[in-house]
Amino acid sequence: MHERNLKNHAVLLRFEYDGRTFTEVDRRSEAMKVVASDPTLGYEGHSGFWYEVQNAAGDTLYRRITQDPTFPYREVSSPDGTMKKVSTPDGKRSVEIVVPDIAEGEHVVLFAPKHPVASAIGSVEQERLRQREPRVGTRAAREVARFALRTR
Repeated sequence: MHERNLKNHAVLLRFEYDGRTFTEVDRRSEAMKVVASDPTLGYEGHSGFWYEVQNAAGDTLYRRITQDPTFPYREVSSPDGTMKKVSTPDGKRSVEIVVPDIAEGEHVVLFAPKHPVASAIGSVEQERLRQREPRVGTRAAREVARFALRTR
């Protein structure tokens, strides 16, 4: 069997996210270099969004931290020049990731924190009153989706 240089081969995956669920909509193999892995150990309890390639035993072979597509809000400029948080409208968002084509890789796993319901930034006093509420993006990430890396 022809052995290829896996450092130069990747799997590109595209998902749609509807606010609750990730659905795979496309995948393709490409001859391209993949960005180096982020640390694969010692991040238990961390917050944020990342994806991993795991082997059959659940060991992380590759991990990439990236912008969180599950945030329930976006920041926009208001006419007075201040920034405001605005809830994102319901609807599908497209997410693309690139993972190395690792022979032992079995699954691509997505991790994200559970976000509280988004609400607009209020006055300084309103923000002081809600300081004890969980903040968006501050909870520990947990597995939110798992997909087979290989289609059989």
